[in-house]
Amino acid sequence: MLYSTVYSEERTKRSCSSGCIRCSEVNGCYKCRPRLFLYLARTGMRQTGHCIHSCPKGYFGVRHEDYSICNKCQLEHCNACFSNSYCTQCKHPYISYRGRCTESCPDGLYYANYSKDCRLLVDCMAGPWSSWTPCARNGQTCGFKYGITTRSREILEHPSPNGATCPSLVENRCCRMEMRHCADYDSLDSLTVTTPGEGQCSIDNG
Repeated sequence: MLYSTVYSEERTKRSCSSGCIRCSEVNGCYKCRPRLFLYLARTGMRQTGHCIHSCPKGYFGVRHEDYSICNKCQLEHCNACFSNSYCTQCKHPYISYRGRCTESCPDGLYYANYSKDCRLLVDCMAGPWSSWTPCARNGQTCGFKYGITTRSREILEHPSPNGATCPSLVENRCCRMEMRHCADYDSLDSLTVTTPGEGQCSIDNG
């Protein structure tokens, strides 16, 4: 009777969702096409089967001879795992070390904030450069022939004591102003620099 009930609920391959070979109205898919993973999504007390190409976060894929399935990570404090014995991403504030989630790095290792793991050394990592600022001099973007433009970047990863130090975070360069005269002033001559240093700019890239 149970055998008959199961197959009375079974839909045809044509009526199942994409990638599914066998399914039921109650529990969705329970057999997927080759290479697809069966993922059981839980809603309250009910589980519904879906066929997907890769397992969602918090699950890892296991391939068997005749089916593939997504298993839930069971490791303590783990958000994402490669297998049931190796965590790849820990819950905050825990740290990933050799596939386990710990509260701190072992002695002799340093925490890498960017990659969220423990390492023998951590090199400084700088982010991308910002856009260049408008060409300016003495706080003005007009009234001079030449000015200075600046760009900057932030530190993404601070180095450990034995790691590579941080590069320059600020860069300056000379630039030619688009507006030689300031239109806001009645007397253009009053804002036109005629000193010998007008065509020069001093650069300090720290």
